[in-house]
Amino acid sequence: MMAAARLEISRSTGIDVRQIRQSPGTTVGVADGACPGCGTEPFLVQGGGATRFSDDTYRAQGRW
Repeated sequence: MMAAARLEISRSTGIDVRQIRQSPGTTVGVADGACPGCGTEPFLVQGGGATRFSDDTYRAQGRW
């Protein structure tokens, strides 16, 4: 099971934070709400290249 995760989308007005849940049987996450670029739901995301920031925090590059 994937640990709690969130997506931070950088926008001109600030950071848009979305909660992520794992899509069953896959390595893909499903973000809350629609894709901000095209409006697609479910909003599927996948990260890679994680960097450790602390004992419980990692940052990865995402793609959708």
